Amino acid sequence: LESVTRPAHDAGLGSPGVQRNVPAAQGASGGPCEWGSEVDIGDVKLRCGRILGRGSYSVVWQADVVRKGQDAQDLSEVALKEVCCKSHGELQQAIFEVQVLLAIAQAAPENLRQHLHVPRCLAWRVDPLQGGWSVRTAMTIVPGQSLDLFLRQPQPFQSRGAALQRASALVTKLLLDIAPMLEVLEPVAYHRDVNSH
Repeated sequence: LESVTRPAHDAGLGSPGVQRNVPAAQGASGGPCEWGSEVDIGDVKLRCGRILGRGSYSVVWQADVVRKGQDAQDLSEVALKEVCCKSHGELQQAIFEVQVLLAIAQAAPENLRQHLHVPRCLAWRVDPLQGGWSVRTAMTIVPGQSLDLFLRQPQPFQSRGAALQRASALVTKLLLDIAPMLEVLEPVAYHRDVNSH
């Protein structure tokens, strides 16, 4: 079985051919990422470091760039997202998420790209795993911390007025940060939820 590797510029959004390019879910070509493991995605070689975030189906690793590819010339570290898919539906969703990142990069005006707070997809690949697939995406790291971690930080006691003022300031900041991205995203896809992870 061969893995499918796509360069970052190949969005293929809405392409019915995506399904044909996906290998059958038989055997395994490598296992899931772990600390210290090396991963090749296109012409980029990465070494997994610490975990930046974790979701129900995915893990995002901080990864050192061991071999720089065309789209990673100026980077020493990236985010490596690994999504484990057990069904064709999950696989199509994971590929669609990559395609949306690529479409946002293509749709965003040049002067707005740095202010979108959206990672830039450098390369991605699909690998068969035992019982499914792994979709790995090398992306730029967006500075900051996850909203989950921020919200879990203990806060000093505040009066109701001060707490409301802090919450209003946070909501204002979040809306100012995500509104430009949602505007660019609207012609590409509808985002049904905005959550903290």
